[in-house]
Amino acid sequence: MKSRTAQFFRTVKIVDAKKTTVKQRDIAVEILRIVGCLLVVGTHTKLDLYVNGQPDFSRVFIYAVLADGVNIFWMILGFFCFNSKLTYIQQLKQMVLRILLPMVLFSAFCFYFGGWLIRGETLLQSVTHTGTEYLQLLTNGLLRWRPAIDYTGHLWFMLTYALIIVLMPALKWLNRIIGTKRKVKIIIATCILVIFAVNDVLLNGFCHFSYYGIGALIPAVCLVFLGRFLYEEKARVNRNWKWGSAGVVLFIAGNVLRTVLQYRCFMMPDAPSHLLQWYTAFGILSTVGIFLAVYGLGGYFKFGVKANKLICHLGKLTMYVYILHSLVLMFFYQKGVNLRIQSILGIRWYDEYLYLLLFGGGVGLVTLIIGETIFWTQKLVVKIVKTTKTNNDN
Repeated sequence: MKSRTAQFFRTVKIVDAKKTTVKQRDIAVEILRIVGCLLVVGTHTKLDLYVNGQPDFSRVFIYAVLADGVNIFWMILGFFCFNSKLTYIQQLKQMVLRILLPMVLFSAFCFYFGGWLIRGETLLQSVTHTGTEYLQLLTNGLLRWRPAIDYTGHLWFMLTYALIIVLMPALKWLNRIIGTKRKVKIIIATCILVIFAVNDVLLNGFCHFSYYGIGALIPAVCLVFLGRFLYEEKARVNRNWKWGSAGVVLFIAGNVLRTVLQYRCFMMPDAPSHLLQWYTAFGILSTVGIFLAVYGLGGYFKFGVKANKLICHLGKLTMYVYILHSLVLMFFYQKGVNLRIQSILGIRWYDEYLYLLLFGGGVGLVTLIIGETIFWTQKLVVKIVKTTKTNNDN
């Protein structure tokens, strides 16, 4: 009789009895999705860097630790996109349905109802817009391929994701040139890290990375390829405490060094904050550390079948949380939830971490509940549509 307890990294098989198909999901990947999502929510709910006009060292450290959530998503894309069995047209359709459509729906909701929910406008004021505002959506948003609506700034990630899928034939061609030789992959990974490090030293004056357009596309593509390289080495890392421990050390030591250097940067005349961005060498090292820790140490944990299914389900909800959390965050700010939590807590150094846990956790939990509701509503609507179509065909 098989044990009901599945190993952490054993692939979970989800059998659909009606379709006689088996879906396989890597639990470690779902864990990484959840970690990435938590980091993204955390980086948007943290306290301000400055206390009494001066940067606070512990807060800089918090910023550093939370900075690289999107890097995890880029690397996960690299895990699978080059081996996808979907045709290019199918990938484009999937991208439109799973990325662009949810983004457009959320943006439209923010455009028409954001003023009512967040800024205290009447519903009529919120849904009424001038021709100039619509024109700005075109000129500042669509034509420049960047978010142009309040509360949607974080959707730069989805726009860049869409660009990567559009360019997938070229990326697959480049992937074939790179091949599978480990030495070649190590050389390329080292070159990427060195280029990012030089850019860090030059205060992002070498590559001019950003959150939009080519400035976001290039570092994102680099991380996608690094994700592919890492995933091909997962068999070496799985359930290996040495690799796992190295990942923990890399993550902690890298972010401590990052904090020290960034703190010194704040003492410079222009106070650059580039080391706290995702497109840094420290961001790469931090993300690699998370990968090694999850795969290397996670294998020593065992979860039951129900726990594995829960993890897979939470992994599915990460995109909902990513899209929705900004609106929930601004609603919390509007209601003064953050100020109430700060008034309850003191000024002790660990209160900053308690604030992040309470406020960030609250935003994440409410967003998760909303995402769960939308998820099951979608499934219900799809089921009704399929049933109606079947009845009409009969």
